[in-house]
Order: sequence, then structure tokens, then C-alpha cells
Amino acid sequence: GGEKVAAAFALGESGPAGPRGIKGDSGPTGDQGFVGGNGPDGADGAQGNMGIRGGYGLGCDGVRETTNIPKTIDACGVCGGDESECAKYPYTRTAHSVGDPHYLTYDGISFDYQNAGEFILSRHMNDVEFQAKQIICPNPAVRCNTAAAVITKNWNIQFWGKYRMEQIVVNGQIWTQGNQYRYGIKKTLDRTTALLVYGDTFYVYFNDQRAGDGAVAYGTQSIWGDPLPNRIYMNLYFTAPARWSSGLSMTGLYANFDGDRNDDWASIEPSRMWWVEGTPSSAFANPTYMLDHTNRITKEKPTPWVAKSMGTTSLAEIPKRRAIRANGDSVVETDWTDKDELEAFKEVDPLTTKMRKRLFAKMVAEGVIERKLGEKKPTTGLAAVELDIMPFEGMRPDHLRIEQQMMLAKEWKVLSPKQRTFILAGKVVSSTAVGMTRMCEECVKGTEECVTKQIVSTPKAIGIMYKDDASRTACNAACLPWLDPKLTNAVCKCKIDCTLDVPLPKCTSNAISNYLSARTSWMIPLKGSLDKRCINLKSPATKVWKGTDPGAPERMWEQNKAPNFALSFWWRPDPIESYKISAIKSLIYKGPATDRNTPVVPDVKPLHIQVDGTNPDTPELLVTVAGVQGRVPFAKCPTLKDGTFTQFAVTKRDKYITVWCGADEKDACKKIMGKDVSTDEVPCITKVHTFELDANAKYTTSKDDAIYIIQPAATQAQVPAGFMGKFAYVASGEWDPKDSVKLWDTYIPRLNSYRQPSECGS
Repeated sequence: GGEKVAAAFALGESGPAGPRGIKGDSGPTGDQGFVGGNGPDGADGAQGNMGIRGGYGLGCDGVRETTNIPKTIDACGVCGGDESECAKYPYTRTAHSVGDPHYLTYDGISFDYQNAGEFILSRHMNDVEFQAKQIICPNPAVRCNTAAAVITKNWNIQFWGKYRMEQIVVNGQIWTQGNQYRYGIKKTLDRTTALLVYGDTFYVYFNDQRAGDGAVAYGTQSIWGDPLPNRIYMNLYFTAPARWSSGLSMTGLYANFDGDRNDDWASIEPSRMWWVEGTPSSAFANPTYMLDHTNRITKEKPTPWVAKSMGTTSLAEIPKRRAIRANGDSVVETDWTDKDELEAFKEVDPLTTKMRKRLFAKMVAEGVIERKLGEKKPTTGLAAVELDIMPFEGMRPDHLRIEQQMMLAKEWKVLSPKQRTFILAGKVVSSTAVGMTRMCEECVKGTEECVTKQIVSTPKAIGIMYKDDASRTACNAACLPWLDPKLTNAVCKCKIDCTLDVPLPKCTSNAISNYLSARTSWMIPLKGSLDKRCINLKSPATKVWKGTDPGAPERMWEQNKAPNFALSFWWRPDPIESYKISAIKSLIYKGPATDRNTPVVPDVKPLHIQVDGTNPDTPELLVTVAGVQGRVPFAKCPTLKDGTFTQFAVTKRDKYITVWCGADEKDACKKIMGKDVSTDEVPCITKVHTFELDANAKYTTSKDDAIYIIQPAATQAQVPAGFMGKFAYVASGEWDPKDSVKLWDTYIPRLNSYRQPSECGS
């Protein structure tokens, strides 16, 4: 039996594994292991933004100023001086580079510099510098400014034609109009520097003193053609205060400023000193370039500044300054020869220089040498003379010298016959002009007519040479053919454009601009002191312009020269005073001049612009021409009741009268245009009303008339209050009988582009 029991207790095979049990608690943490080796370095991060400029250091007197600019040693060697101790000239002077381009130094040397590149126009000590970038113009024989830069110790501010004035580059960052700056509003950058930008103009104000005159670097942009970016070239100016006229502190292509023109060439040459392209001192290529004592170029120190700024010791490692010769060849400074220098500068000949010096002195005395764009042009005496330094707005550079010769010919009574002969024949080193009669002669290339009229295209163009008969026909049709070429130079200029292969629509546009700009009188100027460009409307006949005033142009008043017209102005009503008394308010009146104390106005008014304020909630514009009145419904110009500026324009084309309404703010434009508008559509202007003169209505004008801001016989209730600015009156003669060329449709939007008055009534 025992064997049986043992067998019963033998183990069987293992059964299947059971389910996993519950995880137990973690055990205690072990000791820390050894630190591993360093991993590989990561890639470099992106460069951060430029840091904020540090505060001022100690002045030359050892004091660290907290509220004032620290004292420095001026060019006269005086600690804390303003350089007036050794100034040699009593007046502020302006140097410039304009057109294609024509240079004028502070002391009056005129020359052309037809190299391409980047140049220092002017620099004062270690305070402020003005640079320009020149490239080939649409006329490949000459150069144009396409960019400008103003540099101080804290700022590198660049203005480019490719950006217009909608964007500027500040310390390497793009600033946009409407964000970092606004048109017409001065922006203070620091204790020495301020910025002001308009649609086609910039100003940079610099003053190294807390009081007294400072410097102004400024420029304007104008349209020409390809290959210029946006077809824009720039005119560049630098105004230096009289206290900087020591001859010790100013350097660059604008020369030294000491009241002595005889040493200008010595201060400019060699011109390669002022090249910055290819170096760290190019403000355009190096947005970190700012001024300090190490990077000022002088005669005694033409190159060490480069080594210092590059941090190198071997001059072989330093990039060479470079430019492009007038013939198109690239050249570095080490290859620039005395012959290059001689050919690069073309000074105006002594006869012209002498004439200009006399005219400049006279024009300065008459207060017109610094006439800005849009200011009323004097029409009598030497003040009426316009040199190529102050072109008509919209005029192309290749016309400037032609215009100069034509206008000066009338005023050169003080010159000898020999001088007149030389000047009118174009025998000046830097001028290609001849008299207007010769320049406007026409022929077709290869015909006997060209020989008879002595019309040539080389070496300098004289006359208008068409490539074939078809070109002549097309050009004549595009160039305001109904006008008498003997009465306006716009026709001749248009044909010159056309033979230069300017597109026909652009030729017509240029002709319209030249024709009307010469006939535009700015009654209230675009720019100038606030009291002249912003008029407070507070009494009858607030401002008066008479046809008998000295210098009043006949073409603005005479019936045979001004049967048609356009006028444009901006008005901002006073929300309280303008409609406080319900009445019809007078804005602009043109009619027979009358005595101010006992004014009499005719029942049939030649021209009267009013606002019907009898219902203050819905004021309406009234326009009367030759006794015929047109009424603009409130809905068409609803900004009349707002406290904002509205632009009004009235145009006459024979019997057709058109009224325009515009604005310079987005909300106001939305109201006037009746739709949403984008920022690019501001400023805006549109036609709001048209009416016809009946057969019995005859518009008359004469030199016995006057233009009034507020009709002279108006009662105080009829005074509109508020402020008016940018009032332009444009006189026009005959009109295109086919009405194929829309003069006013082209010109009124252009007047609108000047935008509303700034700082007016604020």
C-alpha cells in the first residue's frame, strides 16, 4: 500500500501564469550620477535690434549735463562756444544739388559734378552730415540724386525715391507715414534734431545750441522718368547758420563756408575725399553709421578714419571708396587722377558767374532767393528772374537752363552786348541752352529743313528733331495744339519731351503741368510763416489782391488771356462761430475793386463762393459765376458742418462750371466719396456739381478787378469764421475745342495732393 500512496502525491505539470500583480512602491532614489561632457554648441542666434543710444558724456568743462547738451569745443577752440567767435559771414546761406544736378556752394560757386556714387554733400564738425546718392538720369549724359541721408550722433535718416515719402529709413528701421511720423507734423527726435515730412518734401532740423539759428537739411522729390526708381529725382539743400561760417567746420562738396568763394575749390578738391560708397561711412549701406570724432574727413586726415571704423591696421584690407565716372567707367579712389578731377567739375564761366553774383545779391535784397515750392513768384524786377536753382514746380531738369536763358534775357539790361551775346548763344561751360527761338525750331531728321534751320542733335541738341513725319504728327497732336506756341513755352517743352521718346500721354501731362503751373498764383502760399499761410476769417475783405497791384501778372486778369480759370482753397469752419448766426456766408469774391470803407459790389457778380448757413445742420455750398448760381446739395459735401478742413475747387471751361469737394482725412473722405476709402485714397477730391452759363451770362475779368477773401460789402453775420489756407488761382486762355485734353481733370487732383494746411487754426 505504501507504493500507492507515494504515487498519489507526485507533482503535476505547472499551470498557466496568473495575472500580473499590482506594481509595488518605488524604491529609494539612488545616488546622483556623474555630470556628462558638454554637448556641441548651437547655431548663432539672430542679431538683435540696435540698442538705445547712451547718454551724453562729460562736456569739455568736465561737467556731465542732465538737462542741457554738454559743452564741446567749437571750431574756434572755445569750450561751450557756438562758433560765432570766428564767424566770417553775417547771413545764413544755403547750398544745393538740384536738377541733373547743378551744385551751388555756400559761398556761391556754381558747378556740375556728373559722377555716379555716394557723396558727402556737407558736414559740420561731428554734429550733422548730409549725404547724397547719384545715379544715371533718363538723359544718360547726366546724373540725378535718388536718395539722401542726414546723419547725426544719434540718427541715420534716409530718404529714397523708391519709397517716395511714404516710408523713410531711420537707424536701419523702416518708418511708415501714419505710424512713426505723419505728413505735416514735426517730430522731435532728440534735443538737437527734429523731422518734418510732407508728400514730396522732407526737412531735418538740427541745432547744437538751445537757442539761436540751427541748420536745416531738406529736399524735394520730382518726377522725371526711367531708370530712376519710381521715376523720381531729388533736389537737395542744406541751410547753414551764419555762426558756422568760420571756414573751419564745414566740409564736403558744398565747400567750407567762410564768405570767400575763392577758396571753395581748395576745400573741395580732391573730390574723392567725399566719396563714401564702398566704405563703412556710407549711410545708405551702413545704417549704424553715425557721427563721432573718428570719422570726420579733413584735408589732413583723408584715410585714417576708415581704418579706425573698420578696426583694422592694414590699409590693404580696407574697402576702397569708389564712384562711376561721367563716361560710365567705374573707378576707385586710388585710380582717380588729376585729369579725372579736371573733367569731373564744370564750373560756370566767369561771365555767367559775374552775372549770377549780381542777380543773387539783388534777389537776396528782394527776399526771393530762398523762395520755396508753392510760394508766390514775384513778377517784376530781378525778383522775377528764376535761375535753375529754383525751378518751376513740375519742371524737368533738362528744361531749366532753357527757362533760365529765356527769363534772364529780359532782365540783362546791366550786361554789356558782348556778355549778352555769350550768354544767349549758350557759350557757358555748363550750359547747353540757346535762345528759345532756336530751341523751338523743328525739322524731321535727314531733311534739308534741319540744315536750313541749323538744327542738330550732337554734340549738344539745338532745336527739335523728329525721327520721321509720323513722329512729328503724333508729337504735335499731343502738345496742346490749340495753343499758340509763341504765347506759351509749354508747347515747345512738350515737343522736346516727345523727341526724347517720352510716352505721348506723359508728354501731354507734362505740357499741362508746365502750362498751368506758370499760370498758378498762390494767394495763400503752401509754405512759409504761419501768419501768411493760415488766414483767420474774421472780417470782410480779410485779404485783397488787386489786378493793379505792382507785379500783378496780366495773364491772370486780362479778358483775352484769362477767360477760363480754376481756384482751389481749404476751409475749416469753426463748429461754434461759423453757423452761430444763420446766414449766407461769403468765402471768396472776385469782381471790380472797390473802396474798403464804402464798398460797392455789382448785382451780377463775376465770381462768388458762399456757404448757405441758414440751416446750420445742412449747410450748402453756393457758387456764382457771371450771375448764374449753382447750389451743391449738402449730401454731396457733408463735411461743411464739421470742424475739419475741406478742399473746394471751382473750374470754368468756357460755359461749363464744375465744383469739386475734397478732404485729407479718412472719415471725411468716406463722407464725400460716399464709400469706404483706403489710406492710399487719402487725400481725396471729386466733382460734386456741374452747371452751365446761359447765353446771356458773360464772365468778364480785367486788371480793375480784385480777389477778396470775404466779399468787401459783407455784414458781420456773413463772415464765415474759421481758417483758410492753400488758396490757388489759375488763369487759363483758350480751351481745347475738341475737349480731348482734360486740363482741370488733371490739375485739380494735383492741387489736392498738396494736402490740407498744417498747424493752421490748431
